[in-house]
Amino acid sequence: MSKYLGPKIRLIRKYGILPSLTVRSSKNRQNLPGEHNEEINYNTIQTTIFDEYKEHLIEKQKLRFNYCLTDNDIQHYYYKLKTLKNSQKRFLNYIEFRLDCLLYRLGFAKTILQARQYINHNHILVNNKIINLPNYICNLYDIISINKLKKNSKKVVYITYLNIKNQRQKLLQNIQDKKLFKYKVQKLLPSYLEIHEESANLYGCIINYFNYKEALVHIDELKILQLYSLY
Repeated sequence: MSKYLGPKIRLIRKYGILPSLTVRSSKNRQNLPGEHNEEINYNTIQTTIFDEYKEHLIEKQKLRFNYCLTDNDIQHYYYKLKTLKNSQKRFLNYIEFRLDCLLYRLGFAKTILQARQYINHNHILVNNKIINLPNYICNLYDIISINKLKKNSKKVVYITYLNIKNQRQKLLQNIQDKKLFKYKVQKLLPSYLEIHEESANLYGCIINYFNYKEALVHIDELKILQLYSLY
């Protein structure tokens, strides 16, 4: 299956919160898409499944759409995991350390699709080397920075980062005031990433291993593995 180019709000109404897909929300349309729609209840949307296969498929689709992946991408990670016997690595270990996902988590881009555009146009450096592959898997202590030769994009990334930084400060204040919805915690900077703001440079660093409690979406990876084992 190719990339999804349809309306993104429709996906959010169907699968629940997908933080990295779009900055828009579905507040004005609180029902499931389709002719026979129902009012959305995000707490029960995963438990009202009649078919076991459909339940497995929904978990895969949540992973696919939130991280803007194709079925071939997920299948590639499945075979990669299959070769690692007795390993603790899972889908999100690979996906959350993709370069496009890390740019989004650092706050250098509003969505993963925007982060992917920066990478494709040679705006991003990893350890001072240009990387133009969005699916590039970063490692511990890698440094992610903006290409100095791309002055216009550097300004855009910095302005985007400042806006997201202000949003995160407001979210932290709401946490203290206990006014924060649980899913919005995922918009904060994860503990395994660190941002350095210098006079002329803005860069991020991976300082620890991925923490599953800080995943963008909570997915039952066992169901995805069971789904792909049928093929």
